[in-house]
Amino acid sequence: MENHPDAEVVVHQECRPEVIDIADHTESTTGILKRAKESDADSMIIGTEKKWGIG
Repeated sequence: MENHPDAEVVVHQECRPEVIDIADHTESTTGILKRAKESDADSMIIGTEKKWGIG
């Protein structure tokens, strides 16, 4: 975000609370896609949760 101060920050609702606190929007996966399509922002930072024990 430091390198992209004008970017809209959208994170998944299952992110850690401290990540959600700094986001502009918190959405489901479908909500993130919808926000990306409808936003007027020139740039966007998307945050998703990390799943452990997969792979």
